Amino acid sequence: MRLFEYQAKSILSEYLNVPKGVIIDKENVDQVVTKLNFPCVLKAQVKVGGRGKAGGVLKVKDSNELKNALEKLFSMEIKGEKVNRILAEELIDIDRELYFSVIFYRPSRRYMMVFCKEGGVDIEQLAEAKPDAINKVKVDPIIGIKDFMIRNLIKDFELYNILNQFVKSAYKIFVEKDLVMLEINPLVITKNKEVICADAKVEFDDNALYKHPEFEAFLEQSEIEARKLGFSFVPLEGDIGILGNGAGLVLATIDSVTRAGGKCANFLDIGGGAKAERVKSALKFLVEQKKLKGILINVFGGITRADEVAKGLLEFEEEQKLNLPVVVRLSGTKAEEGLEMLKERFEIVSSLRDGAKKIVELVNQ
Repeated sequence: MRLFEYQAKSILSEYLNVPKGVIIDKENVDQVVTKLNFPCVLKAQVKVGGRGKAGGVLKVKDSNELKNALEKLFSMEIKGEKVNRILAEELIDIDRELYFSVIFYRPSRRYMMVFCKEGGVDIEQLAEAKPDAINKVKVDPIIGIKDFMIRNLIKDFELYNILNQFVKSAYKIFVEKDLVMLEINPLVITKNKEVICADAKVEFDDNALYKHPEFEAFLEQSEIEARKLGFSFVPLEGDIGILGNGAGLVLATIDSVTRAGGKCANFLDIGGGAKAERVKSALKFLVEQKKLKGILINVFGGITRADEVAKGLLEFEEEQKLNLPVVVRLSGTKAEEGLEMLKERFEIVSSLRDGAKKIVELVNQ
């Protein structure tokens, strides 16, 4: 589960300093704007990167600028996501901008902390241009974080003294809240040597949702609806809809599309044993979420019968008339029967790699 910035900061504020801010949506604009202090910064709330470069962060100095800025931000769409909420925050007296993150690093079964003295930049590009500027430390969750690890991470005596407690608190939040990613960019040191999380990205392991009822309020409406229907659904930033059965198969499908040069719009797992009606419901739910350029269906027939998947797809297409390319890969139980039903209506492929290449080719025509 990926959180909006304002949601992430509400979690971090338990242990860390965050700027004072208020959320503005289209319904509460008139009530909120009268309470703002100027100057302030307005931040479009979307779950995709590159917000600043897209013009989604604006500084305003008075009420006149505020009105124009709000109209501009609410009319924006950043990487396919419409701006429905705006975070208005106080300006920070910035002395230095840094980068800090913690992720769950699966290859070594460790947590990895990442630090850089250059904040507010694209960390991936910086890693290529200046690999020595980025410090990394792996933390064994059994041992926990120690001072020598923080020294190895910061590698600067003055910054170590300023950031020691911050790093410990950030690590504490990461572990206690069952996060899989915590990124603060920029991490700001003010002229008064106060450490503030100027921006924050948080991803939460929703398998741990039963332990953290406070996160339930952060679920997207689409995720809540999917849970009611019995699907596992996660919205992503692309435009190619993905439907499959089994989390591993859906993740492999997303990876294949990404490698082929496409961007996936979602993770949608219909589960095992899906009948035609369930497949039809899943497709209906999928196309209602956002404007898609294409759909890739990848189903392995084990408990699920491939002919039932085909039947559900045909029934949905007859009712809704899909005006976008659909690529289908079926294998396993009743796959031949299912493919026979679909061969005159949809693009059929025999492998996942071919399916990924074909859907990317079709949506880019």
